[in-house]
Amino acid sequence: MRTQRHRALSRTALALAALLPVAAEAAWRATEPMPAAYLLTKSVAGNGYLYKIGGLGEKGICGTPDVLFTRLNADGTVGPWAATTALPGMGTTTQTATCAGVAYELSDIVTGWGFEAVYSSGAVFVLGGNLWNFGSFSDGSKIHFSNAVFYARANADGTLGAWRRGPDLPAAAFFYAAAVADGVIYLSGGRDDSSTSFVRRDIYFSRLNADGSPGAWIVSASPLPGGLWLQASEAAAGRLYVSGGVTYDPFPRD
Repeated sequence: MRTQRHRALSRTALALAALLPVAAEAAWRATEPMPAAYLLTKSVAGNGYLYKIGGLGEKGICGTPDVLFTRLNADGTVGPWAATTALPGMGTTTQTATCAGVAYELSDIVTGWGFEAVYSSGAVFVLGGNLWNFGSFSDGSKIHFSNAVFYARANADGTLGAWRRGPDLPAAAFFYAAAVADGVIYLSGGRDDSSTSFVRRDIYFSRLNADGSPGAWIVSASPLPGGLWLQASEAAAGRLYVSGGVTYDPFPRD
């Protein structure tokens, strides 16, 4: 089962088509594949580089802190992938752990998946998601949602500097949708374990400071019309667009 599942994941997961007028058609072309297969990963681009952040892959449901980057070539293809500063752990110890039969060393609490990521003002931002505990949290569970915000400055060679902790989000959740425009990060919806419906309709925003760090998060006075998670979002022309998503929680609860 594990082999079949991993075959379903894509190492390529990266193709391109020229951006042409609507009336024209452009073919997708495969380019440099990632070194491993992932899903539920996030990608952002900035300053001539493309970044792959976290996700699920060979290391199973606990997620991976791996961050990869590649140069964007003039013809739209990408160069070889290389590793850069991994997502930070949030535990107090480092241990050798096994997940889905793969052993590796990491913090005992890692940012797993379901987070959002954006690139702005020369930095990569990672927002929320879930935390996987290789031991267990105080309530006995291995997964908790996160309200953590991390950011790392992008160097001229595409590598990332150290991850720094920014102001926490007002609530812990995962599968938000994020967008960024004019130095402001917007985060909408998401799923949590605290609200009555478990599906959030809040919109948060943070204005980046002069040094590129995120400012305090503010709850918008104009929430979504209804709760959403797994939706998409984009900011353009002075407006925030939110599309698709799930309006209910399909997972059974006690």
